[in-house]
Amino acid sequence: DLLGGESGLGGSAGPRQQVILSYCWRAVKEVSGVLAAVATCPPGSDQVSLDSGVAPLLEPAMLRQIGELLHTLLTSIRHRGAFSAVHPAFTDVCGRMFRSPAAELNQRVSQWLEQCLDTATICRVSVTRRSAGWPLCLLATLTCDKLAMQALLPRAMNRIFALAADLQIADGGEPATDELGDGTTDLPQVHAINMLRALLDDHTLASDVVPYVEQAFVLALTGLRSRRWAIRNVCGLLYAALTRRVFGNSRAREETKYDGITGRELFTRFPGLHPFLTNQLEDAVDRMAEIDTIQETRQLAAGDGGVIEVTDDEGDAGQRVSNSPLPVGAVDPVSAVLRSGARFIHPSLYPCLILLARLQPSLADTSHASEDTTDKHDSAAEAAGVVATSPHSESATGAVAPPMNLDREP
Repeated sequence: DLLGGESGLGGSAGPRQQVILSYCWRAVKEVSGVLAAVATCPPGSDQVSLDSGVAPLLEPAMLRQIGELLHTLLTSIRHRGAFSAVHPAFTDVCGRMFRSPAAELNQRVSQWLEQCLDTATICRVSVTRRSAGWPLCLLATLTCDKLAMQALLPRAMNRIFALAADLQIADGGEPATDELGDGTTDLPQVHAINMLRALLDDHTLASDVVPYVEQAFVLALTGLRSRRWAIRNVCGLLYAALTRRVFGNSRAREETKYDGITGRELFTRFPGLHPFLTNQLEDAVDRMAEIDTIQETRQLAAGDGGVIEVTDDEGDAGQRVSNSPLPVGAVDPVSAVLRSGARFIHPSLYPCLILLARLQPSLADTSHASEDTTDKHDSAAEAAGVVATSPHSESATGAVAPPMNLDREP
């Protein structure tokens, strides 16, 4: 009836296909909640002893079947609203199974974690930019219980960084371009970085992922030089997640008296980040220094009679008459940078500058700066033979300089 059009769907509710899709993922959400309640609320045979007199209502086989169904939904659905609705239910079921004394239920959670990482390794996830529901599947197995987090998080992080190690960095003198360009390649690095980003964004793991922030920063900034657009894209998302984790959300900073983190605090907590950022900035300066402005200007300016040699996308050379108001031989630095210097700009230059711009000056630095400024002013005053003395101090003499008259201009 829904497909035939006899149910009266559509009209003010929207297109028929869109309404059916909305009803489907809402049904998935409600069914997931019911399954989670069935798996967690009734007493199971693995929890009730024989001499307690309480009849178990749930068998381990049924509990495992519910978990398998939610795992399939979470890893197969591509609609973000649908698999986001399944994630809380799957987390509750994973927690119930991990706390079970039955070994077959307890070990199944770690098996799901290994299966999630193995699937990303063999590139059988999905050709999507954010890896669909697989990052949430990994997150559910890690955050279902505090003991599960402590036991499984180090192993998961080690495998994630190992999968994301091959970033396919472009050569130093070559611009970062995608070799395929069609976006149909399933890359394990993309799925691994998406999983890492999901772990960094989760508030449950706020303190547990701090030891991995430094390594994640290095991964994100290095991945911006990859030849693959998908890797560069996901590294940009990872960089945004890291800035939220370190500096907090912008809305949260506005609602609270959060003054930000200082450079001393950042580099003390993450000591390897300072030399890495220094190397990135030095590399960026060296690459910018390679711009030959004079040679590019000769190609842009009209050599003879205002004629400029140009090259189209197919590589065919041609000529056009210059309409630039600049005289022949004049330097146009904007065009020079856009046409020749842009490919020499280091991909992580602006992210590094943004990171440094978010840092606040430390109190020790500001106090030293103010003391140095005061000493300089006092030295200058003594050199000029003028010493400003407060009239309320014990060392004040009778020769006190009169106050400045602000009502009359000098």
